[in-house]
Amino acid sequence: MSINSSITVKCRDGKYRTIYSHWDGYPEHHMPILTGFYNDQEMAEKLVRLGDLSILAESIECPKGHSFDTPMEGYTVFYGRDRGEKKVGCKIRASYQGCLNVNERTYNYLWNGEEWSWRKKE
Repeated sequence: MSINSSITVKCRDGKYRTIYSHWDGYPEHHMPILTGFYNDQEMAEKLVRLGDLSILAESIECPKGHSFDTPMEGYTVFYGRDRGEKKVGCKIRASYQGCLNVNERTYNYLWNGEEWSWRKKE
């Protein structure tokens, strides 16, 4: 189901990087993946540095044959890398609130440097 969300990471440089996530943005889908596979600073930052995504999955790697048109199960699909779209990189802001102003979606996920949390748009 197309439940849009945003994923924001507080990076080591103190800035917040946020990306758009198109499919399955509800907590029952995203939280197990985020907490299971992107649950440290390095992995959280790697995820958002690849920019906006279509489908969040367990891996950000890109095996041979994986693309937007031929996605492989278990691999995240990114708009830039896997579809060739432009201007889909992460947005950088000084605060989490600044990210919400740019990328307000139904659900918002935040890595605060220690753990993942989420909130639903009111």
